[in-house]
Amino acid sequence: MIKERESKSGFHFYTLYQSCPRRFYFKYLLKWMTDKIHPALLYGQAIHHAHADFYKNSIDIINEFIVQLNIRRELYEDRTVFMKDLDRGQSMLDTWMVKWGIDWQEREELICVEEEFMVKIGEFNFTGRWDGVFKDKKTGRKFIREIKTTSYSVMGSYYNLFYSDQPTAYLYAWNELHPHEKIDEVQPDILYNKGRVFKPERPPNIRRSSLELEEFKLGMLGIITEITQKVKSLENFKSIQLFPRRGNCDGDGFYTCPYRGICRTNIDINYVPFGFHKEEKA
Repeated sequence: MIKERESKSGFHFYTLYQSCPRRFYFKYLLKWMTDKIHPALLYGQAIHHAHADFYKNSIDIINEFIVQLNIRRELYEDRTVFMKDLDRGQSMLDTWMVKWGIDWQEREELICVEEEFMVKIGEFNFTGRWDGVFKDKKTGRKFIREIKTTSYSVMGSYYNLFYSDQPTAYLYAWNELHPHEKIDEVQPDILYNKGRVFKPERPPNIRRSSLELEEFKLGMLGIITEITQKVKSLENFKSIQLFPRRGNCDGDGFYTCPYRGICRTNIDINYVPFGFHKEEKA
């Protein structure tokens, strides 16, 4: 069984409500999960697992990627897409190894990799997982590394991360759990691939001030309070009033919203729609 990387009450929980309350309602309150997994997610999962085993166990990163993607083989609806991902992933990681991987232990010390965390924010258990935490041997500074795969652009992926709350969330969690070993920066590790172009890049580190971390905490408390009040009001109001659709159903260019086909329909919440299943742990 493939373990999901996404936390059920972490960064994605927080941002999904902000981007589309209706989708949040389907996923986290009704716990309806799509039966299909987008190939880009399967590819990204394999890349992340390969990196983790490379850092933690000194396992050949390309061979581990092949193993991980093959584990997910049956989840691909199109075999052609699977073969393409298998080929491009190996080429991408080979290029990454030459640029960043071969001598990484000379530059860095591994603190942890793919480590799960849980932080209390009010009565809410905020959870997540760091891709990796490292210490620069030259400067002594610790930083969180965030791996991103993209076929859009390196700087596009960088700015999406820079202006999101993801770095803020990870830094906030680390500093709450390690008050005497605080970290203030996240290093993007971006793996860009378009056609036969493979370009691993690490743009400037993303920093967050203590004020920004405190604002994140207050924002989380506000979101949690708002969701709690809405859930209590579901007996008196329709879900569409409390959790309206927002944004573009065609997504952000990455993939179409999986709830696109049901969000405008008069659904019966007692029956899980075709193409979905109910996940009790969600």
